[in-house]
Amino acid sequence: MNHFTDRTQGFLQEAHQSAVRKEHPHVLPIHVLGALLSDPQGGVSALMTEAGGTPTDAMAQVALMLEKQPVAKNSQVTTSPALQKVLIQAKDFATSLGTNLSQWKVYFGGCCRMPPQETF
Repeated sequence: MNHFTDRTQGFLQEAHQSAVRKEHPHVLPIHVLGALLSDPQGGVSALMTEAGGTPTDAMAQVALMLEKQPVAKNSQVTTSPALQKVLIQAKDFATSLGTNLSQWKVYFGGCCRMPPQETF
């Protein structure tokens, strides 16, 4: 986790706290998505809106998915293998792009645009 920015570590900490509050045995990628969507600065929500999505609908779906997770009272919360894989991929991806802000803008600008409705 030390490979991530303080802000990213904050999202991961919030995801962990969410799993603890809900008595889930593992922190899952869906916990992280919930933390990202509930960010008061709204970075992910703004990207989702720009791409044509609805953050409030997404958050409602996250809540439903979290309700379906198993509960393990009094257990130690661990990072799920799925989240471990996502974090490794994120670190590798960030390393491959480096710190060149223009590369990040090109990547995220391209992946967050929705095709025109006629193409669906």
